[in-house]
Amino acid sequence: MVKKYLDESGTASVINRIKADFAKKANTLEGYDIGDAYTKEECDEKIAAAVSSVYKPMGSRAFANLPALSSVSVGDVYNVSDDFTTTDNFLEGAGKNFPAGTNVVVVDSGGQKMWDVLTGMVDLSDYAKLDDFEPITAAEIDAMWGDEEESGGEEQA
Repeated sequence: MVKKYLDESGTASVINRIKADFAKKANTLEGYDIGDAYTKEECDEKIAAAVSSVYKPMGSRAFANLPALSSVSVGDVYNVSDDFTTTDNFLEGAGKNFPAGTNVVVVDSGGQKMWDVLTGMVDLSDYAKLDDFEPITAAEIDAMWGDEEESGGEEQA
């Protein structure tokens, strides 16, 4: 059997090929037989698309001064500084009343830009407040439920 040895140029050639193969594996998925992964550019595009669809605060405006839907972008959010009633440009439909401080966002509804109400305040002013109540006494509770001694019954276990 004849042994073959690499000379200096052959050794350099093998080392260069190993370095190239290693660099290919380190920098691409191709070296790992992964052919269906996103490229860096595709990842960057997807991230940019996702970030661009996030809500973007645009400030406060009176309802009458909200920009036309044709001039805004999906995700633009405005705080409406006065009470308002929705129009046909709202997902909620026309005729819904909302108080000052309500936030509205531009959304894509089947290829058409529309406003969508994000928040609103619930008016609880007609509800009873804690100060409207008076503490009840034990005698008043007994009068509502009856005194057990009066009812003649004992509590059974």
